[in-house]
Amino acid sequence: RDAVAAAEASAAKLAAAKEEEYAQAAAAFVDETTELKEENERLRRRVETQTALAEESRQRLIASESEWSEEMAALQTALAAVRASLERRRADEAAAPGRDNA
Repeated sequence: RDAVAAAEASAAKLAAAKEEEYAQAAAAFVDETTELKEENERLRRRVETQTALAEESRQRLIASESEWSEEMAALQTALAAVRASLERRRADEAAAPGRDNA
């Protein structure tokens, strides 16, 4: 009888130790899961921030390209006017060869 009681007590201790081990493993798992969730949230916010910055940069680039395009068109128009004026001047000079070009 004492041997049976001792065996039962030993089995109960072993079961309690295993239960404690499982409880600690579960707690460690919960802690790790919580840390992973927090890291995931930090990374998600970081991606959102980077995405917003990228979109802002893209919009600024589009605006700059548009501005540059308008400036280039204005410069081409001015250059065309200067060329036309020079061509008229050359044509006028060619039409009046005896005229003083001073």
